[in-house]
Amino acid sequence: MFSKIKDSLSASYRHIENRQPLFSASYLKGGFGQYHAAEWGSDEVLIRKKRIETSILLFVITFGLYSIVWQYHLIRNIRALKKDTSSCTREMLLYYFVPFYFLYWWVSRSDYVRKAFTERGYTATGNKYFYLLLSFPFLNLIPLAIMQNDFNALPTRPSDSTPKLVTLFTVRCSLPSLMLGFLFFVASLLFILLDIHAFSSAAFSEKWLLFGVTLIIPFVIAFTTIFRFETPYEKLKNFLPFLMLFLMPILSITMTECLNNVFIYDMTYLGFFANYILIL
Repeated sequence: MFSKIKDSLSASYRHIENRQPLFSASYLKGGFGQYHAAEWGSDEVLIRKKRIETSILLFVITFGLYSIVWQYHLIRNIRALKKDTSSCTREMLLYYFVPFYFLYWWVSRSDYVRKAFTERGYTATGNKYFYLLLSFPFLNLIPLAIMQNDFNALPTRPSDSTPKLVTLFTVRCSLPSLMLGFLFFVASLLFILLDIHAFSSAAFSEKWLLFGVTLIIPFVIAFTTIFRFETPYEKLKNFLPFLMLFLMPILSITMTECLNNVFIYDMTYLGFFANYILIL
């Protein structure tokens, strides 16, 4: 076991020494929820294909709200079969706000999909009577999955069959940043531990909770010093400065009020919010 740990540490050190990425996160462009050029008889149509298991998971963790997105994509797929590029807004509003329209939608659209598939030599497994029983909005997981599976089964054009691997972000680390981060970590941790009396002698009941939260600070300082994130996406590049814009006022309030012998836990919620907005 120790030899494996040693080998792992040696490999990590070689990555650091050679300035190679420690970690790189990528995703498959076209792997989930992307449009594919699907064969449609002698023609082709742009179909939104989805991974069923991922869509089911999203449906469950959002308590059915993801069905709105899924339903929209199915409407777009059915319109693609008709070469209809018009807006889906009216159809979505009818589906969710007109009583029992969803029943008509599932019966009529499943009939159309079955006939259109059959005419071009494909098979649609969905049954309108089965859809009718399980088609209530936010509870229609099975009908959504079955119809999506029918669209997923359409053959994809060879030029579009292989998803492209796209790098989302890369984590790098250099030897100087590793040493500097370690020094910052030790110094900040010692500073907190040497001042533990300030927490133990405090009168308020949440003092140890505050102490526990304070112990996270050395790790945050070390993490941000050691690792460098690189991404080709401007939105991700701007995320950390945007986050710091909202976190820095908390630090500023804590530091300035400590000079007045007023600590953050002594403030009322309204007083803290007023100070936060003022500094922000």
